[in-house]
Amino acid sequence: MSEHQQATVLIVEDDEQVRAVFAQVLQGAGYRVLQAAHGNEALGLLRMHPVQVVISDLVMPEMEGLELIRFLQRTYPELKIIACSGAFGEAMLHVATRFGANAALAKPISSGCLLATLQAVLREGNHSGGANFSQQASG
Repeated sequence: MSEHQQATVLIVEDDEQVRAVFAQVLQGAGYRVLQAAHGNEALGLLRMHPVQVVISDLVMPEMEGLELIRFLQRTYPELKIIACSGAFGEAMLHVATRFGANAALAKPISSGCLLATLQAVLREGNHSGGANFSQQASG
């Protein structure tokens, strides 16, 4: 198990089924996983737990993903961020990377794509605001 698999990942996703699948995939690969249903819940977890990567949906109740990304960039600049969305095509994903997400994934996201993107983001030295628009079938 590599040092990256020891990373703690916070999944912020309002769809409970999607959140559970992401958590299962990441835990199966050896990552520590925290889960939040929306941005406000995520902020509470971030205050209590060290996290290396946030995987956030963009369309959520209480605090939208773009608002969360902007806040995280100001408050936790070292934090890596992967944005994901199935809404509005890739337009919202482009905006997410401009707001500071390291990568952006279009739903549905395959297990392999999720893990590969997470590993790539963890390998990045400094926050680069890069993009990785992948649209994969679930699997």
